[in-house]
Amino acid sequence: MRLIHISDPHLTSLEGIPPAHFVGKRRLGHASWRFRRRHRHLRATLDELCGLITSLRPDVIVVTGDLVHLGLPAEIEEAAHWLKALGPPENVFVVPGNHDVYRADSWAAVEAHWGEYLRIAPGSNGEPGHWAGFPTRLGIDGVEIHGLNTGLPTPVFMATGELGREQCGRLTERLACAPPGSLNILAIHHPPAPGAIPERKALKDTQHLAPAVGMAHLVLHGHGHFNRFYRQGAVPVFATGSASKSDAPFRCFDISRNERGWRLEMHLHCRTPDGFAVVETQALAFPA
Repeated sequence: MRLIHISDPHLTSLEGIPPAHFVGKRRLGHASWRFRRRHRHLRATLDELCGLITSLRPDVIVVTGDLVHLGLPAEIEEAAHWLKALGPPENVFVVPGNHDVYRADSWAAVEAHWGEYLRIAPGSNGEPGHWAGFPTRLGIDGVEIHGLNTGLPTPVFMATGELGREQCGRLTERLACAPPGSLNILAIHHPPAPGAIPERKALKDTQHLAPAVGMAHLVLHGHGHFNRFYRQGAVPVFATGSASKSDAPFRCFDISRNERGWRLEMHLHCRTPDGFAVVETQALAFPA
């Protein structure tokens, strides 16, 4: 199967949204977009990237959050149209980022407009709404993709993430019960490793996630707008940068299985002045 990972498209425009919507933290966020982000995150670049992705005929596209800028319901609805153009829910798997769950009014819109792509289980278990349906899951031919939500409203100048003990506990239980021989991939917005990003942007409870990471085969994340490979313990971790910036990247994983186990071939594509090019290749093997 072929899996493509993209992250942080920041695809929406804030043009035409009434100023009354930009209150509290959103006021500073709007200033950041107006003077900086709208010149760095370009929809034309994202569309170019998505055209190439489509031509590669992936079985699944994993999007690790920050589809929007300020978590406004109008932005979230706009992003839903982009998701439908990207592919049907059975081929696109989404986890939220901190910009998607920007304020208290963001989550209801995310759940309403992206629900099929998030694969949130119905019902509440007493946790805050943005955690209640997680972890999520997509299984394809022995590959198990587990989605986590680290996005939640944070104070001004903070972009931290948090999972909560219950979400991490459910993931650990699920991995312990995963079908024998399955390949388990974690999709998360914030880096799962302590020290991977400055503290004001970091995942606050990496210690609760560590047991589950140790049971997985691979972790995919975004948030930092950088391309990086590292390991958390023995587990490979791939960070992918923003899909709408001038050097827009995506990772293509070709996954195969035989009697000896799983093999992954990763190709990192990045946009260059001459078009997209493969800038890094890596092979990984996971014994049966």
